[in-house]
Order: sequence, then structure tokens, then C-alpha cells
Amino acid sequence: MLRSIALTGAAALVLFAACGDSQSASDDEAGGRAGSGGGGTAGVATGGAAAATDGGEAGADSAGGTGGSAAGGTGGGGSAGKGGASASGGSGGASGGSTGGDSGSGGTSGSGGTAGAAGNCEPPEILLLLDRSASMQDPPDLFTPPETRSKWVLTAEPLADALVATSPDIAWGLKVFPEDSGEINACLAASVTGAIDVTPADDNADVVATGILAQIPDGPGTPTGDAVFRSTEFLVGRASSRPKFILLVTDGAPSCINVTETMGGVEGQEAARPYAIDAIAQAYAAGIPTYVVGIAPPSELAVETMNAMAVAGGRPRSDVNPTAPLFYQIDAEGELASAVAAVASDAASCAPPPGGLPLPFFDDFEDGDASGWVPFSDSGDLGDWSVVDDGGNFVYQERVAWDDEVWSVGGDRNWTDVRVEVRVKFVSETYPDEGLLYLGARFGTSDQYYVEYRSDGRFRVRKHAQGTTSDMLNADAPTPAGLGTWHDLALTLEGGAITLELDGAVLGTMADAAPLVAGGIALGSRDAVVAFDDVRVTAP
Repeated sequence: MLRSIALTGAAALVLFAACGDSQSASDDEAGGRAGSGGGGTAGVATGGAAAATDGGEAGADSAGGTGGSAAGGTGGGGSAGKGGASASGGSGGASGGSTGGDSGSGGTSGSGGTAGAAGNCEPPEILLLLDRSASMQDPPDLFTPPETRSKWVLTAEPLADALVATSPDIAWGLKVFPEDSGEINACLAASVTGAIDVTPADDNADVVATGILAQIPDGPGTPTGDAVFRSTEFLVGRASSRPKFILLVTDGAPSCINVTETMGGVEGQEAARPYAIDAIAQAYAAGIPTYVVGIAPPSELAVETMNAMAVAGGRPRSDVNPTAPLFYQIDAEGELASAVAAVASDAASCAPPPGGLPLPFFDDFEDGDASGWVPFSDSGDLGDWSVVDDGGNFVYQERVAWDDEVWSVGGDRNWTDVRVEVRVKFVSETYPDEGLLYLGARFGTSDQYYVEYRSDGRFRVRKHAQGTTSDMLNADAPTPAGLGTWHDLALTLEGGAITLELDGAVLGTMADAAPLVAGGIALGSRDAVVAFDDVRVTAP
């Protein structure tokens, strides 16, 4: 069973973006204190401008005085009011005369006041940042069922309809990019300027919808980063105190950087990807979260980039499956409307970013429960994962020595910097000294780091990204693992720094100049039956 031990945030890079203006009233004060014989008077809430007053003061000693109760006031636009503290009972009556009468019984404790309602949050402003690059004219490579219509046809009208269906309280705006027309893969001057197609305003969805349908997707290149920078400058400069968001809708990886109004930018995805991710991270640091919607992303590279942008924007998509995309991936009709509705609801809720599973995290499987762990395999063989009794100690075990990698993925896909520790044991292997077990971190369907531990004592730390697997670190343990012997394995990821440990000793360290951003954790095996226990994840 998965357990979280503390109520700290799960994603180390996620900040809390305040919604609405400052409180118009202080928090409601606590409810009544102990009452007199007849009970204290409840504090009465005053809306907005002032906090609720306290309840009645404590009564003098009496025979059976009851405590006063008080209701917490309702904050009018401020934070939720605190419930009244439970009143203590009145003390017993004084002793009688010389004959010594009985003491009065204590008063009944007053009940605590009801918590005040949460303060209101202003409706948000959402700037739709829409990709109109020429690649939107192509049909999607992956769609269910297969499609011959262009991505633009599958996007423009459904997107316009979805905006109109949202609350009129949301102030929608529109900026399209690139802004001019030209060669498909060129990064031209004036492709991105400070121009805003539709300024956010109340009950504005129809205007934005009209602006969407008026576009022709023939823009040169995909200057995502520069479009985000210009959008952030616009939103930060607005006098409105309302919470502000960017909704990025795009069909692929960025391809341009440093596009200005007077000169073209530099073309190439290798530089444009981190440039766009950094632009979104800077927007979030400025108080502008970004939601990312991907229209039929055509490659693992595009999926990886959109995952990273979603994390940097502070609003990754919620999903119980830790291997699911972090952005809103659109691969079928109807999904775009659902994505827009989810974004609008989340932005209007004024909720903090999704926290997921907090750290530290621990699972010892002693309750016999493997809930929260999801079997996963590229080959389609998911393995035979189960919690089993290992001599009175419950462990999580892959019980068949498969000839391909099989994984079980858990944790929170928004985790970034982590130290992952686990006890591991080779139970059996298909070939002597060739069994493999795996420990993964920042683990997703398209990218991950993982430790490969061979039963003969050899180690590799590997990285899978952009469809390619590369060795980041090679090391040898002092001795072979041995069948039936428990070992303590640990992998620490902090930024691009990677550290591998076995049984408390550091086997190697290295730095990745282009580190993966976030992901869950994973346990795996190949050509071996392997047991795992005491999985622990902490912040490094």
C-alpha cells in the first residue's frame, strides 16, 4: 500500500500562485469561551469588513453552568473563518455552609463554532495562445479513428465551441503565433510581436471564437518560446488583479528562438525546446501558470517536450496513471472539448497546483496491498507482479523471469528532485549471473532514468529520451549480488546530478547537461525473479 508521510508538496518546482485580490477582511476569530450558568452568547459574524467577535466570557462558578457555543463567522471575500474553539464548562459551585453542601457540577462544554466559508476568488483571465503554424494543415499521424482532415479542421471549430461553452465569468483572450506567413520551416522577422488578437474581457468567448475561425494556418515555424515571452509581458503588465493563465494549444515541438519584430530567429528544435520550456517556467515564476494542450503530437520528441512544458507551467494534467501524459493530449474527437472544460474549471477554482503524492513517500507492502503500482511494458508483456509472503515479511515481487523488460510504475509523475531507496533481492534467474533488476526515477512512457543492476554485480545508469537510450554511468559492485541476498539500492536525482549507491556506499556520480524534468518511480526486471521491499522516496 502506498503511504505518504508528510503533507509537503510533491513537486519541488511547483509554486503557489495566489488567486484573486488581497483579503478584504481578517480571518474570523475563534468562537465563544466558557459560558456562565446560562451560557455565553455566540459571536456574530460580520461580513467582509470585520472579523467575527468572540463569544461570551467565562461564567462565574455556579452549580452546573453550561458553556457557551459560538459559530465561526463567514469571511466576506477573505480566508475561511476559523471555527469557534470548544468552550470549557463552568467550574463547580462553591461548597455549601458548615454542613458542607455538594459542589455544583461542571458546566457542559460549548461546541466549537462552524468554520466560516472560504473567501471568494475573482474569475480568471485566460489568454489562449494558439499555434497556427503551417504544420496544422497536415492530417494527424495518430488519431482514433484515423483521420484525413487537417489538424486545423480538427482543432479550430471544436476549440471555438468549447470556449463558448465555458462560464461567461471567464475573461478569455487570444494571441496566435506565428503572426505572419511564409516558408513552413523558416523563423521570420515579425513572426512574434507584442500584438494581442483579442484582449481578455468578461463574456468574451464568442469574440475569441470568431478570432479563431478567422485564422489560416500558414505561419512559418513554431516560435513557441517567444510567443510565451510576449504573452507573459502582456499579462504581467495588465492592471487587473484577477488571476491570469496561459492556455497553449500546439501540435508539435518548438522550432524557433529569439524571434523579434525586426529580425528572424534561429531555427532548430534542439535549442528551441529548452528555450520554450524556460519561457514557460519564467511565466510561472511571474505568477502566470500555463496549461498545455497537444494536438496529435507526431513524435516521442514532441510528447517529451510537451510533458516538460506542462511541468514548467505548474499545471500538469491530473491522472491516476503515473505513465500518462502530463499535458492534455488530443488524439480523438471530443477530447479537446473535455480538455478546455477541465482547464476552465481548474483555473476558475482558484485552487493551488495539483500536489499529487507528497514526500516523503514509503511503501513496505506489509498490508499485502499493491494499489498505486501500475504494471507497464513496451513489449505488451506486463509481467506477473504481486505482493507475496517472504518468510513472514511481505514483499513486492515479479514472479516470472521474463525475457524482456517488465516494469511496475508508481509514485507521482510530477516529482522532480528525488532520492529513491529500495531493498532488492534476486530470487532466481534464467541464466547464471545474467539476471537484471531495474530502479527508475523521473519515469514516464517517453523518457526516464533507470538503474540496471546485473546479478554479477555490474551496474549501469541509463537515460531514455527522444527515442534513444544512452548510458550515463557505469560501475561495479565489490561482489556479485548473489541469489537470496538483500541489498540496499539508492538513486538520487537533483537537477542534472545523478548519484548511485549500493549498501550505503557511493558507486558513482555524474552530471546530465540536459536533464529530464519529472516523472514517477519504477521497479523492473528481466531474465530474473526479483523481490522489492521498503520503497522510500525523499527530497535529496
